[in-house]
Amino acid sequence: MPFKSLIDMIHAAAPPEGKVALAVSGGGDSTAMLHLAHEILPVEKFVVFHVNHGLRDEAKNEESFVAGLCKQYGVAFFSKTLSHLSKEQSNLQAMARSARYRVFMELAEEADVKEVWLAHTKEDVAETFLMRLHKGAGVKGLSAMAAVFERDGLNYARPLLGAKRGELRTYLESKEFSWCEDPSNEDESFLRIKMRKFIQSSENDIVNMDSLVASAHSVGRANEALSLWAEQFWKTSVSHETQTPTFQISAFLELPLEIQFRVIDKCVNWGGEPYPPRTEKKQRLIQALSGGAVRRTLGGILFETNQYGCCAISLEKP
Repeated sequence: MPFKSLIDMIHAAAPPEGKVALAVSGGGDSTAMLHLAHEILPVEKFVVFHVNHGLRDEAKNEESFVAGLCKQYGVAFFSKTLSHLSKEQSNLQAMARSARYRVFMELAEEADVKEVWLAHTKEDVAETFLMRLHKGAGVKGLSAMAAVFERDGLNYARPLLGAKRGELRTYLESKEFSWCEDPSNEDESFLRIKMRKFIQSSENDIVNMDSLVASAHSVGRANEALSLWAEQFWKTSVSHETQTPTFQISAFLELPLEIQFRVIDKCVNWGGEPYPPRTEKKQRLIQALSGGAVRRTLGGILFETNQYGCCAISLEKP
């Protein structure tokens, strides 16, 4: 069967119960995901989400294109147009990504779905790895994007993470399916596009996509192991008997530095802050903890030691 591997990827990701939402921009990857899903899923088992970021004149046509495909297939279509983004904003791609996730949350409630599919491919893994390497990311940042993950209570899956863009284009062309080309995919003012062009360049004899993907997955496995180590310390060496968790400073200082960082991240996350503190701030806290009596705040958390060698964490008072 032609394209059996692509169909198998979609089939393997399909939830046994309930509906799934496909995030479809109209580009080649997500359009292929929509057609592949239609080949094996009943139309009542999936819906389509589309986000118009309000940044390009072509976006309205892309929305109409996706809506037309959904009408053709009899698939429920949910969309939202944003108005708060601007091309002049710094870090525009990150801002747009955060906005998309917020929209997905809203649309998921409206559509009564608990899982959203994203059409990321092998190339996205390689590009992201290089981007984060360029920014000096650590083990967490260099890890391959997860095939499944949860964000703000909503489940996400990337069923085509093992496919290449070229395979998806070949599938579309073989079926004579059209898709939309986003002109920003040629804009090298974006770091992602620079990395994409570098990987594709015939002059690039340093790295290739498959080796980058293999490295990202290898780092990802190491990250999982380190996360388990930190989680084990949090469960077994941090006392949760009171409203202010405590741990022995001596036991904490015996941990490798990377695990110390992750335990601090868990302390901050315990307080409700989803983003970890900067590395240099964590290093200063560790240095302070190793020096004796401490009363320091970091990420909204008060770290306070006592004469018995314990450190208690509590929410910083306003």
